[in-house]
Amino acid sequence: MTSLRYKIGLYYLFIVVVGLVTSAVAVYNFSRLSDTFGLVLRDNYESVFAAQNMFKALERQENAQLSMLLQDIDLAYIQFNFNRGNFLGWLEKARRAGERSVREKVVLERITEDYHKYNQLSDSLYRILQVRGQTSTASDFKSRVIRPVADSLKERCFEYLEINQDAM
Repeated sequence: MTSLRYKIGLYYLFIVVVGLVTSAVAVYNFSRLSDTFGLVLRDNYESVFAAQNMFKALERQENAQLSMLLQDIDLAYIQFNFNRGNFLGWLEKARRAGERSVREKVVLERITEDYHKYNQLSDSLYRILQVRGQTSTASDFKSRVIRPVADSLKERCFEYLEINQDAM
């Protein structure tokens, strides 16, 4: 027979080993969870940053359109095209940033469609302004045709921003 002291020591050792194994498994799982959480957070942060910069590029394009109406048409169109490249670059980064929910994919697709339409209308505005004496027609075209598309595009960018902020 073994002594009581030996049995108590053996049970104590068993409890310590179970505690150490449980702790090791918990640390391992928390480290995996931390890595996963970090990836999700990074992807959503990149998406939030892309949405904010798309919004800024769009605002700069609207400012360039106003400059087209009031000042040098060609210089403002160059600024517009520069910000077009910025917007498209940020849109591409938003597309590449991690896994997407169905809602995000739909919003990004609508942003792409609206932006394509916005660019076509903006190019039409530039052509109208190239014809001398068409400033009033161009101003009316901007306010009645381009403005609703730009507002819709801003709403889509803001919706994409909110989706990713909520996910964070």
